Amino acid sequence: MFRYMLTISIVIIGLAQPLTAQDTLLLDKHKIVQLAQERATSLLLAQSQLHRAHANIDYARSWQSGPTLEIETGLRLDADEDEWDRGIAIKQQLDLWRRERVALASAGYEEQQARIRAQRASITATSIKLFYQVIYRKQKVAFLKESVSLHERIVEVAEKHKRAGLIGPLDVQVIRIASARSKTSLAQGQAHFQSAINELRILLGINAETEVNITGELKWFWDFPKWNPDQHPLLKQLRTGKWRADLAIQQAQAEGRPELEIGLGYQHEEGEDIVHAGIGITFGSPGRKSAQTRSAQADATAAEIIYQRTALRLQQTYISNSKRLNILRTALDAYNTDSNDAIADAVKLAETIYAKGAIPLGDVLSLKRELLEARQEQLALRFSYLNAVIDTASAAGSTPLHGQPTTTILDNHETPKEKP
Repeated sequence: MFRYMLTISIVIIGLAQPLTAQDTLLLDKHKIVQLAQERATSLLLAQSQLHRAHANIDYARSWQSGPTLEIETGLRLDADEDEWDRGIAIKQQLDLWRRERVALASAGYEEQQARIRAQRASITATSIKLFYQVIYRKQKVAFLKESVSLHERIVEVAEKHKRAGLIGPLDVQVIRIASARSKTSLAQGQAHFQSAINELRILLGINAETEVNITGELKWFWDFPKWNPDQHPLLKQLRTGKWRADLAIQQAQAEGRPELEIGLGYQHEEGEDIVHAGIGITFGSPGRKSAQTRSAQADATAAEIIYQRTALRLQQTYISNSKRLNILRTALDAYNTDSNDAIADAVKLAETIYAKGAIPLGDVLSLKRELLEARQEQLALRFSYLNAVIDTASAAGSTPLHGQPTTTILDNHETPKEKP
């Protein structure tokens, strides 16, 4: 009991001392997952419920009632002289069927443990997803800043061309509008980045004024998720719930069984001392047994339905996410091969020709803008790919960081290999 109180006290003290504004947190993917599992509200509450489930086991193991002490005395009125009869007895119910209560409480404890594992897997996936979102927003802001700088240079070139009579005012206005749009995109990107940081702060319980520095890359470090319903954390929790529901039926049926009581007593009656022992039988209530059994059977039926529908939903989600993942991987591989390298080569060629004076600077800048937009599209496609991997892993029950990292980093979007 002291251990549980100490654990809860430490958690409360930790939550009551948020990081100050002067602190700066340097977070990577693993640190984010670690903090999420330490500070997530749902996990803290689930842990407290685990202590409650353990207390329920101790309660079930204890006897339903303690011994009963009976003391009686009486005056015999028909005696020639006053004569008092007296007696004392102690009785105890044997509580023969408490093993059903203990089994049910133990199943509740195991179900709560399974629930914690399922929540831990869910929070792991959520924290990794938020990590990738922050990295994506951060890199996108860097691209958007580069885009603003590039558009400003294009505006300068356009103004020179206008003064030289090479282009008209309408062309300059179109370029200025494109420059303004790039600044608007940058402002939106910065707002989205700040929003992602705030989501991460909420998940990790970090003070809003604390500086947070997230480091990492948009790369996948784990094996490809594989559908395995036997090891799925959520399905394991629901199977434990089904088992607990079946034990609840047995507990309800125990209500109709007779209960034994033993007793030992002493009496002084008509001048005689009498020691007696006895056994009592308390019969269960058939109506109570029937009602509780039907209620427990309804709960067991509901648990079976929830399990079957959840398993079907997760499998279908895994299949659809796997197809989505393959489509995105194919698209990203094609983008890397057909677009990015081609535009980069074109820019290098244009810069070489520009150095020889064969083409104007505006053409080189336009090509660079195409390359920058292509890199932004590739970044968005990579982010969508990573989200698809995480969604597939969550549906499969193989949440990242629960297994060993692969020895080869899956960069450039190679086809992931499943573990044998």
